[in-house]
Amino acid sequence: MKTVKPLVETSIGSSSSRRFWSLILWPSSITRRFSVFDSFDVVGARENLNSSAWRRSERYARIVWVLFSRSSRPYRFLRCRIDFLRRSTSVFACSPFGLRGRIGDKLRVTSPGTGIVMSRTMLALFLMVAGSASADEGRPVKILNRGPWPHLPTHTGAGVGTDPAPITRVIRTEAELAKAAGSGARITAAKAFKLDAIDFDKYMIVAVEDGTQPMVGVSGGGPPSAPYTVSIVRIDRDDKMLTVRWRRLPRDKDQVLTRPLEAVLVGRFDAEVKFDRLPDPPAKPEAPAAAGKDVAPAGRASWPDGWPPEAPQKEWAVRSEDELIDPRLRAPEPVLEKMRAEAKARYAKALKVADIDFTKQMVVGVSGGVQPAAAGIEVTRAETDAAGKVLTVYWKLHPAAKDKPMAGIAHPAEVVLLDRFAGDIRFKEEPK
Repeated sequence: MKTVKPLVETSIGSSSSRRFWSLILWPSSITRRFSVFDSFDVVGARENLNSSAWRRSERYARIVWVLFSRSSRPYRFLRCRIDFLRRSTSVFACSPFGLRGRIGDKLRVTSPGTGIVMSRTMLALFLMVAGSASADEGRPVKILNRGPWPHLPTHTGAGVGTDPAPITRVIRTEAELAKAAGSGARITAAKAFKLDAIDFDKYMIVAVEDGTQPMVGVSGGGPPSAPYTVSIVRIDRDDKMLTVRWRRLPRDKDQVLTRPLEAVLVGRFDAEVKFDRLPDPPAKPEAPAAAGKDVAPAGRASWPDGWPPEAPQKEWAVRSEDELIDPRLRAPEPVLEKMRAEAKARYAKALKVADIDFTKQMVVGVSGGVQPAAAGIEVTRAETDAAGKVLTVYWKLHPAAKDKPMAGIAHPAEVVLLDRFAGDIRFKEEPK
């Protein structure tokens, strides 16, 4: 066993006596109490304590020794701290009060003005208590296999044909863009405008999104689509106002639209912005009259499905074949069984295993929500509590490197294979 140097060294004085001791241990939020009868040599000592040393360790179990005198004198209190290696029963580091030791050696505890030299009997109790603290902290669960899960969408569906009116937007900051189109829009919108990034000190975005149109089928069996696209046809500016003229236009033959949106990047204008809707077809799309100086767009981009909400961060567990598909699905059983088989095959491929036995195993997955494409997710560990009733899955987000260009967005996720656990499953993000 490695001997660890105490944080504070002490000196030993003289004199001795016998005492009855009670040991109290607080590992995390669990309290355990042990009473011990033994003989100890008590010698005087003095030391200069550095109070900040008490806070040096982030992980420790705190032990308080309470000294009960056989006489009627008031109780005297001695404190020390012991650090334990994660999932270990051994004492490895000690408190500022000078606790130090090694298995089989004598253990020395000192306090301002007092020193106590303990025998092997007391050291054995220390190690027993350390084992109790470790047991209460959780038991590791082996991760059998792991793999990336690239099957999560970046966005959820938005309403189609349900909006009471088209949505017009003026976006002057990155925060406003994120509110309108999600956090990933700083990457996707810039890419759509053929820019590395949008400089909102110089530019702003004006946009029109039309979610009022119904989906209409076409002859020949093509997919249904909104019948019209939207187009910003002219932007005028005077000293007091920016006027944005837009209209619906018939979609191209091969276009499939649900919530057509067009956005235009223009020079920043902090005064009032007005949107002027021009007549729909079959009205002739004539050029509108000028309402000021024509503003040339710095960029233009279209989104056939608008700016739907981004998919949220997700955590899930699959403990049976029935959980492989959405339980709300309604279809003939052979169809559902085929869907389960396909989902199981995708999990097996991601985990690099031939098959998954859900009577003995389960799949646990964690996603990070919408992130830059180079970001990643890692399931770092899994632990059950001391009672074996709760499994906690710890995960960490690995952000994309800031010095690399943003190629796009993704919804990173990882799945792991664990032994089947029937109790409660919880998820906890590790600090970055």
